[in-house]
Amino acid sequence: LGPDGGLAARVPHRPAFRFLGAAGRPVWALAGGDPALPALDTTGVSGGPVTLALTGVTGPGRFTAYTLSGFGTPTPLLGSGAGLPDSVLLPAGTRTGGVVWAFDAAGDYELTFTAAAGPVGPAAATWRVTVPPIDLPPVDP
Repeated sequence: LGPDGGLAARVPHRPAFRFLGAAGRPVWALAGGDPALPALDTTGVSGGPVTLALTGVTGPGRFTAYTLSGFGTPTPLLGSGAGLPDSVLLPAGTRTGGVVWAFDAAGDYELTFTAAAGPVGPAAATWRVTVPPIDLPPVDP
């Protein structure tokens, strides 16, 4: 995935976004090739919640997955940075849309996730993401 399916931005100057790093720091967010963002889909699962775990990250920087409420409040889901959760419990039969995949350095990443639901053992998948140089104009004073 990437690099054409994403966008560069800066960490907002709001305390709620500190999990991404210092305010103003460049980050790159993966989108689905258009304005759509990735989703976590458990609509095919019944009988209990799904545990989604980030079990491996290789790459030059940090990875963070989070959602935004309708009011723009972020909720970290998973991440490789200090203090970020490495697993999340997702309700069965739902689709969690608008999941932002953020990266703080350019380069190639491999993200390995495992998912388990009830008596069904874990299944693993690895995603490869290429993050282009995070070029942003200088910040105005």
